[in-house]
Amino acid sequence: MKKKKIKWTTILKLVVLVLFISISIYTFRDLGQPILNEIRHTPIQVIVMICVFALLYEVVDGWITTTLARVYNPDFSLISGIGCSLYACFYRLASAGTGTGLAGVHYLSDRGVEYSKATGMYTLGYVFHRVGMMVIAILFLFVNLPFFLAHYSQYGGLLITGLVLTTLLVTFLLFICLSKRAHKMIYKLVARINKNGKIDRYVDYINSEIQLFEMGSRDLFGNKARVVTIIAQNVLKQFFWCSIPYLILQGNPAYSWTFSEYLAVTAMSVMLAAIIPSPAGVGATEYMFITLFSVIVEPGTAGSVAILYRFATFVFLFLVGIFVAIPQRKKHKPFFVKEEIRRKDA
Repeated sequence: MKKKKIKWTTILKLVVLVLFISISIYTFRDLGQPILNEIRHTPIQVIVMICVFALLYEVVDGWITTTLARVYNPDFSLISGIGCSLYACFYRLASAGTGTGLAGVHYLSDRGVEYSKATGMYTLGYVFHRVGMMVIAILFLFVNLPFFLAHYSQYGGLLITGLVLTTLLVTFLLFICLSKRAHKMIYKLVARINKNGKIDRYVDYINSEIQLFEMGSRDLFGNKARVVTIIAQNVLKQFFWCSIPYLILQGNPAYSWTFSEYLAVTAMSVMLAAIIPSPAGVGATEYMFITLFSVIVEPGTAGSVAILYRFATFVFLFLVGIFVAIPQRKKHKPFFVKEEIRRKDA
């Protein structure tokens, strides 16, 4: 049997993952026992509720997938959309975040959305996801501005940097998706780099991906009502995960913060964690949660919130995703390869 080559990007992501986990463990090394004590005293009904909210996030994500997929396949069902989201959840943990997008594209291509269109659609879905994340973070930041000024003035630079970087990233992604000028600039840049023809293979791949962007952008952004709907769906989706810390803490008499304030801190934590290059957000999310929540609750409590949030949104959804992944894998053995799917569309 031929040995499979491990891509350098996979190694890099694993190194970053280990680095962030190590930093988190070292920084919060004295919180282990307090965190375990907090988790031990968490009522079972709270754990059930946060799992329900994590699942509702995926239901809305499946609704978004269905809205996008019906542009290419009008018969695409909501059940398939939810199945796609849960299938991606399974591979988000199973591949440490590296195979999530590919899993989603495979699932879509198997249900009437051509691979080429599914690739562009999934990428544009990520753009909408980022927009929704930015909208809910900025919205609740301004609604709770006095609260942030009173408690997070020492983190003002970090919050502003996070907002600026997220805005720049969203703007850049939209520019890449919508601007033909951007596509021409990329073509020219790649051509200059490839003067000797040594990277023709990669040039062809980049050019094909740009064409997918153009195709997807033309189909999806041509309908303004659909764009507004998808952004609103993404804001709703973010709402469910951002509500999880409130569900964990709202019964604690030691803290009297409002739902809106908890949601604002969570949204900001998620947005800041998203700009840190960590596989599936592991390590980065926990670090930002503990850092920001420790300002308004005890550090041990903040750590338990981070761990319970990770369990609901990562481990629990992985377990649910197994029930989608097993039937899917029985239909496709061995596990899909990108080039094989491309040939199906040819």
